Amino acid sequence: MWRALRGSFASAALATFALLAGCLDFDEQEIRVAYDAGRDRIDAQLVYVGLHSSGKLELFGTPPEERDDVEGTERQLDQLFAGWPLVALFDAVYLTDLVELRRSNDALQASLAEAITVDQGAPFQDSAGRICGWQHLRVRDVHHVFEILDEMLRAKLADAKEELDFRRKLGCTSKVSATLWKAALDAKARWFECVDGALIWHVPASEGDARALVKSIEAAPTLERYLKRRREREPSDAPATPAAGGVVRESEVALRGVEWLLVLLRSFGVEPRLTTRGVDLVLWDPKRTPQVVRVPATFVNDWRFDLLPYLEKRHVVVRTDVTDEVLRRDFDERRAK
Repeated sequence: MWRALRGSFASAALATFALLAGCLDFDEQEIRVAYDAGRDRIDAQLVYVGLHSSGKLELFGTPPEERDDVEGTERQLDQLFAGWPLVALFDAVYLTDLVELRRSNDALQASLAEAITVDQGAPFQDSAGRICGWQHLRVRDVHHVFEILDEMLRAKLADAKEELDFRRKLGCTSKVSATLWKAALDAKARWFECVDGALIWHVPASEGDARALVKSIEAAPTLERYLKRRREREPSDAPATPAAGGVVRESEVALRGVEWLLVLLRSFGVEPRLTTRGVDLVLWDPKRTPQVVRVPATFVNDWRFDLLPYLEKRHVVVRTDVTDEVLRRDFDERRAK
């Protein structure tokens, strides 16, 4: 539930992200997630691979000689080791401070943040010698969370431009689809719903738009493949242009017309099911085993600095015994509690 899923239901889900000016950064992330219908909660393990202190970004003027954002990294490490619930999803530039959200004047955001808790794992060094860390994130009372997400999405779609943009992301552009969306909004119909242990996102759509959406999700690249190819492009948002000999690079062809939301749906194993009213996007089926998604960093800061001195200063022991099996077992044990 996390830029279009982050910008629709997942930036609705985790709400306000803060843009960092340096601080902690990482090279990639591994996300392991599962929903427990009996306990009505979502558990997710976020593994941060290649942790380092990032260079200090300057919006104007010449960067200072001291590029390492020492102050920012020190502050963020102090918060994390004190148990402060900071969570970065997909990339370090998107940071959620749950304490700040719980204090929000927006009652829906505050209520959402109250349903989320975070536990920290010890820093460790992987087989490639990279500093890593992990967190266990839990979302309680998912039925209530889905009610909040419903209200958030309805408020967003009340803006005609937002509604049109959202329909375009899902390919629901026909007049029939537009009529079905309006009817759903007028009736305050559920968009997100928990049904018999399944987490479902209802998408009103004409028969043609519904079938096209199913095919678009099935044909979308995985998040890992999409981001790796996006990083090959210079600049990342430039239109595809022929290289020498008039040949367009494969990475550019692969990114033409690809909608970020569809990439997220495909990557997190969302199953689209045709209905008489459109498509049900099954975010989680009760028979599913935990889903694992690998995410390369979206943004790359060329100025990076070793995190180990920061950890040694705090007398933090960096583990060397954390393997994939250790992480999987830790996830299972925390889910069982």
